[in-house]
Amino acid sequence: MKIKKLIILSLLLIFIFIANIILKPSKTFTYNQVKVIKVYDGDTITIINENNEKEKIRLYGISARELNQEYGQEAKNYLQNLILNKNIDVFVHYKDEYERTVAEIYLDKININQEMVKQGQAFIFHKYNNDLDIYIPLENYAKENQLGMYRNN
Repeated sequence: MKIKKLIILSLLLIFIFIANIILKPSKTFTYNQVKVIKVYDGDTITIINENNEKEKIRLYGISARELNQEYGQEAKNYLQNLILNKNIDVFVHYKDEYERTVAEIYLDKININQEMVKQGQAFIFHKYNNDLDIYIPLENYAKENQLGMYRNN
């Protein structure tokens, strides 16, 4: 009887593991070379998509300080200087509860989400980041080099 319960429990755990892999948010589609027309803050922008429509993009896996918080305006300015009025590639992961497109964005093959973390302009949004093995070393780099919000800490 104990072996039967153990087998059932094992099968259930395997099912949960496989379901997590299948249901993990993934890059569903891309926009190539679309123009950034607005930067709201350090983690939200607006583009003109391939259908010539405005689309709000929330940067996947990161979060920047709010504009009214210390380093919030700095993060916005940093992102704005990098991408405003430039063409970027957008790798969409999913739509969030506010109907924003959640995506990784690239400028000339540079992952801007990762660059924001590496420069201390944003931190890892652990709850919504499935790439911690990539992002944690970048955040540690910013902390060790006292970049962005980690200055004077």
